[in-house]
Amino acid sequence: MYDILILLVGFFLIGLGVWLWFKDMFREGFLLVGFGLLGVGVSFWPTALCLGVFMLFFAAMWTRWEAFRHLKRKD
Repeated sequence: MYDILILLVGFFLIGLGVWLWFKDMFREGFLLVGFGLLGVGVSFWPTALCLGVFMLFFAAMWTRWEAFRHLKRKD
């Protein structure tokens, strides 16, 4: 029962993330697709779990790069 619910929520998050990509909200779309793939991977497809972890890592590194790119090193 809960596996089907997690699977449906995962597919919903993937669809919402792809819709955000078309609205030019790429980072938010990556986060939603990453969490959606985690949900699908937990209940159905293990490869999606790995893709979800990779996409969340990519979104975190992208956010970190944008937050700190204005800083310069003082050597």
